[in-house]
Amino acid sequence: YRVAGRHQNAIDTMSKALNISPSRQQFYFAAADSYISINRGQEALELLQRSYELDPENNEAVYNLAITLGAVGRAEDGKSLLAKHYGEKMPVETGLTGLAAAYSRLGELEKSAAVWEAVVKEVPRRVQFRLDLGDVYFRLGQYENAITQTQKAIELEPRFRAMGEEIIRRIRSKM
Repeated sequence: YRVAGRHQNAIDTMSKALNISPSRQQFYFAAADSYISINRGQEALELLQRSYELDPENNEAVYNLAITLGAVGRAEDGKSLLAKHYGEKMPVETGLTGLAAAYSRLGELEKSAAVWEAVVKEVPRRVQFRLDLGDVYFRLGQYENAITQTQKAIELEPRFRAMGEEIIRRIRSKM
């Protein structure tokens, strides 16, 4: 339902699923995503808070709650949540892309860059990860680093050349 834009149907279906299986994190995440899509952030926040309370060590629950706190105007609470769970360390087992996205959405760009760097080091041939790192570098004003990541993405995926070169032109226009 979510993919088709039928968010209320998705919410209703996920609510039924949660009644049957209230410990399934993915049901909370899916329903919250639909609530956010129809500008009902407070309801998404309530679901994600419940999800987090079920398993505070679940990285995806932490990231989703932190991002949603930011979306409802409580970015400092989202930052505090990330700091509480991760401080300066990064979870290496799973979920680094979620952590990078959470930091980025909360305006913690230096931390987001550090996480994306770890992701790219771990998965160096993934074009999208290099582009995500380049985007964070761009937002930090580190234009040369942004260009380098875009060039590496072009090397990895030659079909991306035209779009990549356009991105590089836009970056250079900001220098």
